[in-house]
Amino acid sequence: RGGYSTAAAAVAKTFGASMERGLGSLEGKKVTVLAGTGPVGQTAARIYAAEKADVTISSRSLAKGQIVADKINKECGATRVKVVEVSKPEQTVQAIKDAEIILAAGAGGIQLLTQADLDQAPKCKIVGDINAIKPLGVEGLGPNDDKEMKTGVWGIGALAIGKLKIKTEVEMIKRATAEPQGLFDYAIAYTIAKDQILKKLA
Repeated sequence: RGGYSTAAAAVAKTFGASMERGLGSLEGKKVTVLAGTGPVGQTAARIYAAEKADVTISSRSLAKGQIVADKINKECGATRVKVVEVSKPEQTVQAIKDAEIILAAGAGGIQLLTQADLDQAPKCKIVGDINAIKPLGVEGLGPNDDKEMKTGVWGIGALAIGKLKIKTEVEMIKRATAEPQGLFDYAIAYTIAKDQILKKLA
């Protein structure tokens, strides 16, 4: 349903922003995925973990979040993902306080991050949002934005992510048509999306 390609594009865009801004790769970065138990959030967390980032996922249910975190940690053979409960808006600050990269991966029309929250995340350098339906997932971050949203913080809106998602899907369809059999999963989607970013960086 496009969850894989959305997550792949979102992570690849944050990787590109990190490289362009001289912050290096995703390895060792502190990343918070808000709404990290949804289809896009889980996949994004999985990709960040595969890139050796330190990942925090937020979930309204700590138990549900822990199941997702345990599953990803088992898959990557290391404890890279932890969970923070965010059942009330004021708990968001706790989830993002150490984050260098924040990805709002919630459903359309749900604001996950206010500008006041972001002001409480002094280490944050990059923010992405997959929600293009108002209210947007991140206050003050427009869907087409791919620019500095406040001093020192780069913002990537949902449609900016969407452009890379579409390119990724087109390439996946081409490959699927060329291969009579095989599995096309989130890892393939991310490889395609990251390759597109690396071409631009070259």
